Amino acid sequence: MTSRLAQQLKVEKIREPTHLTGIAQTAVPGCNFKAELSLVPDKRQSILLKAVIINKIINDQPGFYLKGVRNRSFLQGLQLADPNFDYPGRIDMLLGSDVLDAIMLTGRRSSQDGLLHAWETVFGWSIRGKCIPEPPPLQSHLCLHSHASDPTTDDLLTAFWETEEAPLDHKQFSDEDLQALDHFQKTHNRNEEGRYIVRLPVKSVPFSLGDSRGQASRRFYQNRQSLQRKGKYKNFTQALQEYEELGHAEPVPVENLATPKSSVFYLPSHGVVKLSSTTTKLRIVFDASATTTSGFSLNDILLPGPNLYPMLTDVILRFRTHLIGMSADISKMFREVELHKNDRDLHHFLQAAPRGEGVIDMRMTRVTFGVTSSPFLVTQVLRQVAKDHQEQYPRAAKIIANFYVDDCLTGAATSTEAIEVQEELIALLHCACMWLRKWRSNDASVVKNVPTNMREDDGVQLISPPAECHKALGLHWDTRKDTLHVSTPTFNVDDEPTKRKIASEMLPKHSIFLDGLLPVQL
Repeated sequence: MTSRLAQQLKVEKIREPTHLTGIAQTAVPGCNFKAELSLVPDKRQSILLKAVIINKIINDQPGFYLKGVRNRSFLQGLQLADPNFDYPGRIDMLLGSDVLDAIMLTGRRSSQDGLLHAWETVFGWSIRGKCIPEPPPLQSHLCLHSHASDPTTDDLLTAFWETEEAPLDHKQFSDEDLQALDHFQKTHNRNEEGRYIVRLPVKSVPFSLGDSRGQASRRFYQNRQSLQRKGKYKNFTQALQEYEELGHAEPVPVENLATPKSSVFYLPSHGVVKLSSTTTKLRIVFDASATTTSGFSLNDILLPGPNLYPMLTDVILRFRTHLIGMSADISKMFREVELHKNDRDLHHFLQAAPRGEGVIDMRMTRVTFGVTSSPFLVTQVLRQVAKDHQEQYPRAAKIIANFYVDDCLTGAATSTEAIEVQEELIALLHCACMWLRKWRSNDASVVKNVPTNMREDDGVQLISPPAECHKALGLHWDTRKDTLHVSTPTFNVDDEPTKRKIASEMLPKHSIFLDGLLPVQL
């Protein structure tokens, strides 16, 4: 079973490392826990299982929309185990052959051409067989097999050295990744300011969204009560009002309020307080994974796109090759990319009315954090602006490839060269209406080259350890000594240092982002 399902069911995890292999003896990583559960298809039967918990079993199945299959005559009148069997969907559990006899019943039906078969099970009728899509996709075969066994000493030793080894960067794009890249190239454009406008990469299968406003409304009021108890609701409403003031959101046009529910998605929102931030203390978080009444969410119908981020270890190691180091990040990076008008109805949300009476329907006009395709879209925009202006700003265009999301870590051999690179980077991103802020450097002249409000400290000491220590991709960078170090938490000596207490202190506050280079086991 997937870790997602285990979390939803809140099952008790039993630590029991398992050696799980598939085709060509390919080992499945992270098989450290199992869960005991029972399937209860009806009151008369209960099937006991002991499932291995892994991150992912397989891609969405079926691999394409089965057009017209649900209308075939041999399926009429059957109670299906999965009413949406013809749409690609998540696979959260894989049953073994040892429970086959317990779930299979006697009913059988077949299509006239003999290609499709309906088999009766304790869960309802299941469909199997061969179906040719229209048009046929590229030839591909799916073979799924797994074998579980207890790990040997050899396996554990091999796994140890694989964990200690720095990962290699071998990016291979799937068909969906290539489709998302092609969609971006064909649909992106720029407005008169130079700002990039993007379209959402919707999957080609005809997913149908259900009603989402009801859930968004319930969660809005729940969030309001929670923030009111914490005294943060005013900050939340001000943050949403800022979206509208900056043009990042707009009231839904009256004519769009009648848009069919299948073409609209309401994003539930809540506020997250981050005291360590030197800019935004309360952030708005949107949930695009919330399911609608049809069972599909916005993230279900979008292509996530490929992971275009460079390796974190590469970013940090390149950064350390420079005598003069400097870092910055892009202000409101996601919201500096405009969302095409035709896609904005998939980004509705609810906001409190001006006088606090009821809610008003709003929609985002910019790319939104929390939507599965957003990281890909904004990263691809960065690459595109570098490509579009590489002749004008050649050095800055190369450095863009070393950005990690909105963070820039770079440098130069001399102060003069560093300032030239800094100015070129600022000018390049201005072409896309993006602004670099929080400038830091181990050379004071580089920091003084930008206005005070674009520097990290802005005259106020908010960072601990000492003010000269700044965050650089999860590490603390001491700009005075030019050293990187990991900040470790302090514990109350009166408390017993249990694993649970250590984890609760370290994980939320002291995340280490070194891409597997420093494995930590508690």
